[in-house]
Amino acid sequence: MMTLSIIIPIYNAERYLKACINSIIHQKFSDFELLLIDDGSSDNSYTICKKIALTDVRIKVFHQNNEGPASARNKGLECAKGQYIGFCDSDDIVNPNYYQHLIENAKKEDADISGVSFKSIDEQGFETHNLHSNKKFTFTNEEGFKAFLIRDKLDIHVWTKVYSKSFLDNYNIRYEVVKGVKIEEDFLFNLQAFRYAQCTVFEDVDLYTYLKKESSLSRDYYKHNFRTYLHYSLYRLYKVEAITNESFPQLLCFAKRQTILYMVLTLSRCAQMKYQECEPYFSYVMRYLYRNRNQVTRERNFWGMSKIGTFLMTHIPPRKYHFYRKVKDRINQ
Repeated sequence: MMTLSIIIPIYNAERYLKACINSIIHQKFSDFELLLIDDGSSDNSYTICKKIALTDVRIKVFHQNNEGPASARNKGLECAKGQYIGFCDSDDIVNPNYYQHLIENAKKEDADISGVSFKSIDEQGFETHNLHSNKKFTFTNEEGFKAFLIRDKLDIHVWTKVYSKSFLDNYNIRYEVVKGVKIEEDFLFNLQAFRYAQCTVFEDVDLYTYLKKESSLSRDYYKHNFRTYLHYSLYRLYKVEAITNESFPQLLCFAKRQTILYMVLTLSRCAQMKYQECEPYFSYVMRYLYRNRNQVTRERNFWGMSKIGTFLMTHIPPRKYHFYRKVKDRINQ
């Protein structure tokens, strides 16, 4: 059995694909297979994959109808032969030491999950998320889940990690596939992974370069499918609290903190839309914030709000608060 299977879901990525694949081919760690899953691309992505595969026997190419990245990654998981599973996005770049670090740490700690950090670069070359401690952390099951909720060290992305394949198979951890939905997949996958991982190792070094594009699948999806975006964003928050309450009830306050933070951001996004386009989700968010108003007020600095702001957010009727936010945001522009 080879050590690592690297899975890349691909959809209309011809502009970035060669650079991404080349950064993987030239890894110092070489005992891997690279599974390229073309998700019904309408550009030359599939042709590019087939040509590159002729140059390296470690590369395997698969094609499916356009079903989204979650389905493509599940296809890769079905075909993977490695002891560990790694994911990469088709427009990103990995450091030559990337997989060597991940695998060495995973084996040394006998970890179910091994992760590192990343830096983000936009299309103008501006870097963010590029300050790192270079420290290494090892988490038990509860510690890892707490770190996943808090996010002060760990991130929620799958492409900064490798996973033991036997671990994923034992707990049947796969991507949730909902037809037409292309958001929240990574988070929900990792929610299950950190729920069961008995050991997680994380090294705070930026060995992965995330390309932040002005136009991306998630951003375009949010703009054109706003109600679906709201529905599955809130579904993700529901799942976080339900699983936390079931497996780690002592950590529920941290799950609620992330829920409240995300809901505050959701209200801001809703203010950019008409009220009718946001219902019934806007009212649901307002009711949740009212029920949890003590934590909303107590931790207001965490979401950067004043006492007056938190009071208004938890006491004004939804329609009136939507109008208030719309006017406030317009004034602040």
